[in-house]
Amino acid sequence: MSRADVILTKAGGITLFESIQAEVPMLVPAPFFAQEKANADYIIRKGIGVVTDSASDDSQYEALTKMLDDEAGMKGMRNQMKHIKDHLRGNEISSIIYALTYAAEMEA
Repeated sequence: MSRADVILTKAGGITLFESIQAEVPMLVPAPFFAQEKANADYIIRKGIGVVTDSASDDSQYEALTKMLDDEAGMKGMRNQMKHIKDHLRGNEISSIIYALTYAAEMEA
């Protein structure tokens, strides 16, 4: 994963934290499930990836091309991931997971 420039994936919680750990920005197609919507909101809010409005191949290709062409934006996302990773501790991870789960349950 750490060799990748971008991770194209659904907004699953485990993949989100793996991406943060590897400091690889995420490209996420429009989320469907409540927990994925909460994770997508986190990705946007923290500036660590791009969430598209559509899951179409064209939409993903366009977003991926735009991301890869924006070196400063990619660097900023990686820096944000490093910042998050550097400040995460065991109890903070639990708090984030709880907050994401709670947000997903509230939307359901």
